[in-house]
Amino acid sequence: MLSVFTVVSIGLNAYASVILPAFIIAFPKRHRRNYVYIGLTIIGIIIFSKVFGISISTKLFDKSSLYILARFIKESLVQLVLLCYLFVTNFKIAIRMRGQVLFLLILTIAYLPLLTVHPWLFASLVIVTSALSIRLTQKLYLITQT
Repeated sequence: MLSVFTVVSIGLNAYASVILPAFIIAFPKRHRRNYVYIGLTIIGIIIFSKVFGISISTKLFDKSSLYILARFIKESLVQLVLLCYLFVTNFKIAIRMRGQVLFLLILTIAYLPLLTVHPWLFASLVIVTSALSIRLTQKLYLITQT
């Protein structure tokens, strides 16, 4: 089911293809379900691209890029300050994170530069950044309590 949602997401937004490499990096364990997900997703992407075609525009900079970037910083200021604080105060712990936190971190790092090219990634980036700040806060709280 997750593979179907990933393929549909990539079909609707080709930049969602970052999800697959992020998953491979964040969840390197050799579980059978990971291989099934990766295989079904790749097969689905190939079929989807043959049937519908997937195009990625190649413009390097949008006219409203600086406005969108400033708006993202304004709208996500709390999350960004929280992430900076958590990484500065607990850098050794935060950098060794795996699983969901690493997955969200990779998506944030990948989508931030793409925001200057495609402003419609704004909502996705705000959601991913919010989820990352919540997961990282929870994870670091649990680690510091033990």
